[in-house]
Amino acid sequence: MAQRWLILGAGGHGRSVCDAITAGGDRVVGFLDDVLPAGTLVSGTPVLGVLSLAWDLNRLFEASLEAPPDQVVVAIGNPALRQSWQQVFEQVAAPLGVVLHPRAIVSATAQLGPGPLCQES
Repeated sequence: MAQRWLILGAGGHGRSVCDAITAGGDRVVGFLDDVLPAGTLVSGTPVLGVLSLAWDLNRLFEASLEAPPDQVVVAIGNPALRQSWQQVFEQVAAPLGVVLHPRAIVSATAQLGPGPLCQES
């Protein structure tokens, strides 16, 4: 069954993440972004409002016809900001997803999971 996603960040990184999600057959219900105004369409998907709305996803979706997303992902290019917003989602127990393009080649030794930064072992 297709998952419904919310993406934090509607810039270049967010658009790439959106492409990977939709290539896998899932649907992006919206973006949160501090630069683009609410209502702006990005890859055919609306910006729903500013990043701070991530603090209360249920409230964000109460006024819409959409249910809260099945998965959320932080797709902000700046690593420090990405990490900060990842921590917000962890604090509010948001359903953090892992985005993997269906045509990606992944090492057999790789471990995939939600996280803001790549870490070496």
